Amino acid sequence: GQNVSGSAKIDTFTEVVLRNGVSAENDRPDGLIQIKQRKKTWNALIEAKIGTAGLAKDQIERYLKVARDNSIDALITISNEFATRPLLHPSSINKQLTKRVDLFHLSWTHILTEAMLLHGSKEITDSEQFFLLRELIRFLSHESIGVNGYTSMPQSWSDAVTTFQAGGKLSRRNSDSDEIVFGWHQECRDLSLQMSQYLSRRITVWVPKSKKSNVDEWVENDIQTLCDKGVLEARLQIPDTVSYTHL
Repeated sequence: GQNVSGSAKIDTFTEVVLRNGVSAENDRPDGLIQIKQRKKTWNALIEAKIGTAGLAKDQIERYLKVARDNSIDALITISNEFATRPLLHPSSINKQLTKRVDLFHLSWTHILTEAMLLHGSKEITDSEQFFLLRELIRFLSHESIGVNGYTSMPQSWSDAVTTFQAGGKLSRRNSDSDEIVFGWHQECRDLSLQMSQYLSRRITVWVPKSKKSNVDEWVENDIQTLCDKGVLEARLQIPDTVSYTHL
C-alpha cells in the first residue's frame, strides 16, 4: 500500500539484528525493507517460511512487539498459506499488537504470480532487472523450492459435509466453522492465482466494498451463512468479462 514514486529509494536487508525488545537470541527476522521518499521513511520486517513450515503465532506476536519497540511500521509474513487479502492474516493474532504495527501476509504463489504477470507485461525495460525477474520466476517454479498451492481442506470439512447431507447444521459456537471458512478462503485465493497465471491477467476474489475496510466482518458473514444455510460462495473478478464468476 505504499506509494512509491521514481524518486523513492528502496533498500533491503537480510538477517537483521534489532536492538530493542528482542526477547530471545534467535529472534532475528529474515529481512527488512526500507522505503525512503522525500522526508518519509517506511520500514517493514519480513518473516518467511517455506515448504510445509507454517507460521508460528507466538513468533509473529514477538516480532510485532519488536517492530513496535523499534518504530518499524509493518511486519510482512510469507509462507505457503494463503490470504484472500494481505490484511487478512492466516494466524489468529492479538489485535492489540496490530494497532501500532501493520501486519500483512503474502503467499509464495502470490509472489510468483505477480512476478509472472510483471514479466509478461513487458513493463520492465532494464535488461538486468528483466533477467533477475526471469531468474526469480525460474527459482520459485522449481519443485525443489517447495512453493505449493492449497492442497486440501481441513479435516472438519468432510465432517461438516456429512452433517449437512444428513440435514443438520453447524453451531456458531463450533470452532470448526471458523476453520472451514478459512480453508475455503484459502482455496478460492489459490484458484484465483492459478487462473491469473493461466490467463496472464490478475484475477481476484471479490469482496464487497462495505467489507473491504473490515475484513473480519466479511469473514464473520461467511461463517454465519455456513452455519445458517450450509452454503459457501465466492466471486472471482476476471478483467474484460461480462460478469463475475460464481463458485
